[in-house]
Amino acid sequence: KNVILDHYMDDILLAAETKVALQQAFENTELILHKYGLWIAEEKVQLEAPWKYLGCWKLYESQIFPQNIRVVANVNTLNDLQKLLGSINWVRPLLGINTEELSPLFNLLKGDPDLTSVRRLTAPAKQALQLVTDKINTTFAHQINKKLPICLFL
Repeated sequence: KNVILDHYMDDILLAAETKVALQQAFENTELILHKYGLWIAEEKVQLEAPWKYLGCWKLYESQIFPQNIRVVANVNTLNDLQKLLGSINWVRPLLGINTEELSPLFNLLKGDPDLTSVRRLTAPAKQALQLVTDKINTTFAHQINKKLPICLFL
């Protein structure tokens, strides 16, 4: 009843309105996983805030923050640049960064279409990357309903 289970790769997020409901959901989840020979490592279970999720998020009772992240841009080829921009595009909506702010990076896509063609970050492109890093480390999402306690296992 009113339990959220979110699974991505090897992370499982369980959230419920009460600790009792959460504990029951956790036990049921473990039973089902055991049927298929899968186990949740005890050291991975997180019972108190801040909860770490997907290797890069810290969840608190009323806010979600990215863990400190530094954008490492080892861009030498068009393929490196494409991978970097793919990752940035994945988080861009959450960060509130528009295409214009990233245009120095997108401009580097122009030119030789060979995936191994040389690409170097320009000063404006490095500034755009710094904007991404700054936004990642300062942006957070939050929602609170003070009538509902937050209980979470990871």
